[in-house]
Amino acid sequence: RGQWATAEEAYHTALRLDPAFYPALVNVADLYRVQKRDKEGEPLLRQALVLAPNDASVHHALGLLLVRADQKSEAMLALKRAWELQPDNPRYGYVYGIALNSFGEREKAIAILEDVSHRHPNDQQILFTLSTLYRDQGNRKVAIQYAKRLMRLSPQDPAVQQLFQQLQAIEEQ
Repeated sequence: RGQWATAEEAYHTALRLDPAFYPALVNVADLYRVQKRDKEGEPLLRQALVLAPNDASVHHALGLLLVRADQKSEAMLALKRAWELQPDNPRYGYVYGIALNSFGEREKAIAILEDVSHRHPNDQQILFTLSTLYRDQGNRKVAIQYAKRLMRLSPQDPAVQQLFQQLQAIEEQ
């Protein structure tokens, strides 16, 4: 609703009532993210990590903040830890894989995304990403296998149709 001050006040009230309620810290940090105030959110996420060192969502939130802050190595550690703590959460594996790829580690990215795909074989975002990564790597055979799986799951999706047609055209050359 855009009532930033009211939301912030409510989170701070929750923290006064229970300073160990780390979800409020994460929510305040997210509120700051929306307001482009990540520098104020980072200490809150670090405090949340002290309170909940094994909560994947806290590591994930910190990792995303660190990516935005261009702190590559620390961001990768946080994103990897989130995925390790909750490997059955496809979002954590996806974001970690995308980050690896973005930082030039395509082979590791593909390995992580393959693992996520085995756990979540119908996750269209993972399938699409794997198809494009294999395409970009020059492995059109595997890329088209993923595109075919996507076509079975979402045959009317224009982006999936475009990817599939593009891969077929490349394969015919």
